[in-house]
Amino acid sequence: MKDLYKALLAIQQEVHHNHSLLNFSNDSIQKAITSVASGKQENVSKSQELRAINEYIFAWNTNSFDKYNQKDFSRIFEKYINN
Repeated sequence: MKDLYKALLAIQQEVHHNHSLLNFSNDSIQKAITSVASGKQENVSKSQELRAINEYIFAWNTNSFDKYNQKDFSRIFEKYINN
């Protein structure tokens, strides 16, 4: 039981850490959007600019979500349960 508790605690800590990193990722993309939005783009239509930014943001968020949302914790269970 003690090993299971340690494994679950380690999983909770890793999930919390990954959640923080995902928030950092989202915060940085929001800052980038604000920077781009405040600049004046010449010779670029607003619809093209919006489309490009939207596609970039979607790819960024998808990549960050996949990177920081762990689904397999077998490594942690093996570390604590099989010792």
